[in-house]
Amino acid sequence: MSRAAELIPDFLSPAMRRRGIAQSGLILRWRDIAGLPFADICRPERIAWPRGDNADPDYDPTATLHIVCRPGFAPEMQHLAPLLLERLNQYYGYRALGHVKIRQAPLTLTPEKRRPKKRELTEREKAELAQAIAPVPDKRLQDILYRLGHEIMSRPDKNVNTKG
Repeated sequence: MSRAAELIPDFLSPAMRRRGIAQSGLILRWRDIAGLPFADICRPERIAWPRGDNADPDYDPTATLHIVCRPGFAPEMQHLAPLLLERLNQYYGYRALGHVKIRQAPLTLTPEKRRPKKRELTEREKAELAQAIAPVPDKRLQDILYRLGHEIMSRPDKNVNTKG
């Protein structure tokens, strides 16, 4: 069995390469890499890698990042572009990107998932949990198992029949 997250990079890689993004990590981890305010107002669209001859004195070896920006934020993005490039180049580990091209378009931003509120365990449930881990001889392992059991048992029950 594989986790879906482990399969996503292999699945996305061919599509990302067509857009000039060899590593899907930039897309998948945009919020972490770019940080705020960039993650809320723009998304990477593609990377245009330079073509030409290294012998040419005007040749620039850095790539151009094309981003889609929410309408009304393009002037702000123009001013913040050097900061964005700095963050992205830190991700790559070298000065890979040197330019930003901005296109304005509506973005559908995915809200961050919120964890459901946990419920408090009853005294009976706490006693049952303590009884279940009592046979474990190691006190440290008992504490770990108790915290794990408490975490699992305090989650809202998704199998509750809501039909009356």
